[in-house]
Amino acid sequence: MRRFAAMTFATALAITACGGGGDITADAGEDFSVPVGEAPVFDGCGSSGDLSNYQWTIVEAPAGNADDNGKALRTTMDSCNFELETAMVVDDIGEWTIELAVTDGSNEVTDQVVVTVTE
Repeated sequence: MRRFAAMTFATALAITACGGGGDITADAGEDFSVPVGEAPVFDGCGSSGDLSNYQWTIVEAPAGNADDNGKALRTTMDSCNFELETAMVVDDIGEWTIELAVTDGSNEVTDQVVVTVTE
């Protein structure tokens, strides 16, 4: 009888550990500034959980750049941080709201960071 109880306990632990039932959180980092022409580094490493993807999207661009709203900077990546490529360096002054969406295969949560591009 006692042996059965121990086996049941061990099985319950294994199911909990493998089920990925833990909460996930997105953390796009603190708002920051970057001079025009410098490649910003986005860091979502403060996010937590059994994450399988980090996606970065422009939510709101400065006036005159509305065409960039909704533009994906990264759609599929398993690394929590990246530097914007030279071809995508930000040349327009103003505030850019960038959203990080993280997933664990079943759930998605988001967080935003504001990048202020200065002269």
